[in-house]
Amino acid sequence: MRRFADYFDKRPDSNLSKLLSIFSEEMEEAKQTNDVIRAWRSIDNAQGKTLDLIGQDVRQLRGSDTDEQYRIKLKAKIARNLSDGTMDSIINILSIVLSVPKKSVRIIEKWNDPRGKEYAAIRIVGVPTSSLIEAGLDAQDFFNIVQSVVAAGVKVIDVELDHNTHRELSPFTHRHLGQFTHNKVRIEVL
Repeated sequence: MRRFADYFDKRPDSNLSKLLSIFSEEMEEAKQTNDVIRAWRSIDNAQGKTLDLIGQDVRQLRGSDTDEQYRIKLKAKIARNLSDGTMDSIINILSIVLSVPKKSVRIIEKWNDPRGKEYAAIRIVGVPTSSLIEAGLDAQDFFNIVQSVVAAGVKVIDVELDHNTHRELSPFTHRHLGQFTHNKVRIEVL
């Protein structure tokens, strides 16, 4: 209203004010819709069909995954497409997929491993069990993600989980923990 010349009646009850209020309500509604669309372009905010469309773009099918599981697979697929196979990129991808700090995931090259030497092979160490459960991934899904981000010809021999503490694992059921842990940890949780 300020931008109109003083020739026009600018009072709140004038016809011009009423006309502009109609347009401004419509513009505000369109702005809110655009804000939602912009937010849903993010994998973290998208849901349902929108996630499926993102999956089509990166050629990652949903299957029977929930939105949470599918988000993880989409992030992993995008990261794989950008990965150069170096240790740093593998750690970066795993930290993104699991939403953990990079320092919590380590890679040990098997050619220099005291447990047994093997060339063109690695071990992943320090993966938090609770992060896998929260991400909705089972051990096989996670292993497949890890194997897909390493360089061609490099084998992933072992993924060693960090079993966290009782406090961190107590919210999860034994069904969840049974996918990742061995008897010692199950007994500790009990």
